[in-house]
Amino acid sequence: MLWTSMSGVVHMFALAKAENIKAADIAGHAKALLGFFPDMIDLLAGQIDSDRYPGDHGDLDSTAATMDHILDAIRAQDLDNGVLSSARAEVQRALDAGHGEDGFGRLAAL
Repeated sequence: MLWTSMSGVVHMFALAKAENIKAADIAGHAKALLGFFPDMIDLLAGQIDSDRYPGDHGDLDSTAATMDHILDAIRAQDLDNGVLSSARAEVQRALDAGHGEDGFGRLAAL
């Protein structure tokens, strides 16, 4: 988890730089985003333990659309998209299996 997360942070900074956004200007937004992470871990753990994946906090259909938007921006800047493309492929497997209305925790059950 650490190295995947750190790769995401470095990749965020690379995309920001390519879009002429200073790293210091986006760092605060990134830290604010991470503020919800402990609660999200608890939410996902509860979904996985109960084998129930409600999409009331965001479903996989909307997750896929958001990921596609970010991937478009990454590709437009000719940046590496391997990690996010891999994550997007996981989401696609869930969509193909009919789980578009489920929450992100569903990915642990595929």
